[in-house]
Amino acid sequence: MADAVFVDTWGWVELGHRRAPRHDEVRRFYRRLVQQQAPMATLLETR
Repeated sequence: MADAVFVDTWGWVELGHRRAPRHDEVRRFYRRLVQQQAPMATLLETR
């Protein structure tokens, strides 16, 4: 299995908001990851 690509919280914010400054760039990158079936990971911290 390939190493997972870390997706920072800000990446999800940019992906989810069309008016975000880098939305189009993030969307293209995300689509490539999905097409390649690349595993993605997000760090979730709980206290």
